[in-house]
Amino acid sequence: MARFGIIPSRGILATLQSAGMGGYGTALVDGGTRAASAAVLASDWLYWVSHGAESSRAKDSAGCKTSHEAEVEADSPLKLKAKL
Repeated sequence: MARFGIIPSRGILATLQSAGMGGYGTALVDGGTRAASAAVLASDWLYWVSHGAESSRAKDSAGCKTSHEAEVEADSPLKLKAKL
């Protein structure tokens, strides 16, 4: 701790130490973590809305098979018989 110098009572290091010991910093760190994860989820959702919906519609109209359809086709009896 000597290399950090004087630690302010409500500084970042003191808050993180308090969170580690279950003190007042726990609520602050938990709230910050939740806010950061909400921001990441919101940005992912915005990206999906702006890019993902268009590309999935284009794949469906082009006749591409989904992963589920590909699995069902791979498990057809003729293909299983051919593997034996």
